[in-house]
Amino acid sequence: MGKNRKLKNALQRFQIQQSIIKSVQKPETNSFKSKKELKKLKINNPDYERIPIHIHSHTSQRSFIPFTKNSKILLVGEGNFSFAASLASLLEDASCIIATCYDEEPVLQEKYKDAADHIEKFKSLGGTVLFNIDATNLHSNPILKDTRFQKIVFNFPHFCSTLMQPTCIPILS
Repeated sequence: MGKNRKLKNALQRFQIQQSIIKSVQKPETNSFKSKKELKKLKINNPDYERIPIHIHSHTSQRSFIPFTKNSKILLVGEGNFSFAASLASLLEDASCIIATCYDEEPVLQEKYKDAADHIEKFKSLGGTVLFNIDATNLHSNPILKDTRFQKIVFNFPHFCSTLMQPTCIPILS
């Protein structure tokens, strides 16, 4: 029974995406027969509000980012904060995003010369930046421990350099 529901939702998402693609490719024609049909699709599918990124010119498939404007998002392990800044620009409001970094701010500025610009852009859109955050101890951080997130993105800019550290070995095995 659970599989049927997942398949049904996946089919609905696919049909919505195809309808959106058709309406973007031919803006003069509306792929929805009525506003009622459009409203019905929105109500029956919670993933409808996903934000389109762009259409590939070599394919007719439309890409979607799996975040909504209302999702509480945690970005763990940001390097130069370019991903955080890009996501904030895409959503046009970063008040729902907390981005963390393993390094302290001066160390980060030394490693990534463009980090200051990305952080400034991210903060100007309302984002929260936390430095010196170890991903293995997120539960002990006073800001993060009581916050519920809809999406958590693990970015690992230090992955290769810390591959053999004792804290990484249990994760890898």
